[in-house]
Amino acid sequence: MIARIAKALAAGVAAIWRGITSIADDVLNFALAPLRALGGGHGNMPEPSFTPDVEPRDLLTELRAQSEQSSAPRAPDRDALRTVTQYANASQAQRPTVDLSGLSKGVQATLLTMDEHELKALSTAGPAAVRRFIDGKQHGIHGVPVVRTVNEPDSRALDVPQQVLLERVRRAPAKAATSEPHRALRM
Repeated sequence: MIARIAKALAAGVAAIWRGITSIADDVLNFALAPLRALGGGHGNMPEPSFTPDVEPRDLLTELRAQSEQSSAPRAPDRDALRTVTQYANASQAQRPTVDLSGLSKGVQATLLTMDEHELKALSTAGPAAVRRFIDGKQHGIHGVPVVRTVNEPDSRALDVPQQVLLERVRRAPAKAATSEPHRALRM
């Protein structure tokens, strides 16, 4: 009995809803009829008059060339990616045997100064993040520093600091006799 009442109520609500939407459509059509009469309908669309100046086969060859160029991995990137992941995955005893010469000086310096936790995070990162690491961009690998560029110093620029350091080392034995031997080479 209750199911029949609920069914009848649902049918009544559905009929009322259909009536309301039908009335709303009629009112809307009546309000928009003058605009349609003035040419606001879809029947008066202008015809496009565009003529391309490029042949479709030229576009197709250009598209294929760009697709092949972008999909082919670049060898230096692939080698650098392989080297960095190999170094990061290697054990501490094996790391000195990994050849880092194909990497930039900045990447080499960063890898050589990283601790075990940073190398572990780098080894678990995806290839895109490792590529950004190699390129010196923000890579999003938590705990791994961004590669900074390392400028190769000029040979003349090394002369003065080397002389200063040499003088400090020569003076160190005299200062080493003091009670603070750790300050002997302090700058």
